[in-house]
Amino acid sequence: LDELAAATEITCDGGDVLYPVTYYRDGDSCHLPWQKRGGHHLFVGISKRTNIEGLKYLEKVFSDVEIIPVDLLSGSFQQQQQEDHGGGVLHLKSIVTHLDHETLLIPTGAIGDDVCVQMEADKRGYKVVRLPDVAACNVVSIHGKIVLAQPCISKESKEILYREVVEKRGMALHFIDASEFSKCDGALTCKSILIP
Repeated sequence: LDELAAATEITCDGGDVLYPVTYYRDGDSCHLPWQKRGGHHLFVGISKRTNIEGLKYLEKVFSDVEIIPVDLLSGSFQQQQQEDHGGGVLHLKSIVTHLDHETLLIPTGAIGDDVCVQMEADKRGYKVVRLPDVAACNVVSIHGKIVLAQPCISKESKEILYREVVEKRGMALHFIDASEFSKCDGALTCKSILIP
């Protein structure tokens, strides 16, 4: 009963958990086993939907992965969100996702600066691509071959995504209209479960 009582205090939203990893197969056969690149860090946003107890639970379950908290509730972070974007950020993957196991998409401006500092992305060996459009940072990367993105508000974000995804990595880039989902705070990562 004590474990059950403790579990009721744990909250963890999948949108607050970022696991930069790329799954791939050596060859074209679907019968080959999946291989994994990356997967050394689990970034966990502490938000209205994920608490410290949730982070501690993830530390127990994933003891072989470094768990890095990213505080989305601090006063300065909330203030920056209001100033920069006119509203709060629902969870971590609303503003930060990964293209592959070594590349993170993070917005420009104060919010992105704060996230970069908290994640210590450079120190942990990640390449950071900064986009002026926050919604453009919310992408779904599939097996190192396809990136699904929301239509970008700014031309600059679209150009950066095209350069990073198509030109540099040879991946396919598809823009998916998620405008109806965004009306209720939904984004591409909110509607995606990737299973290797």
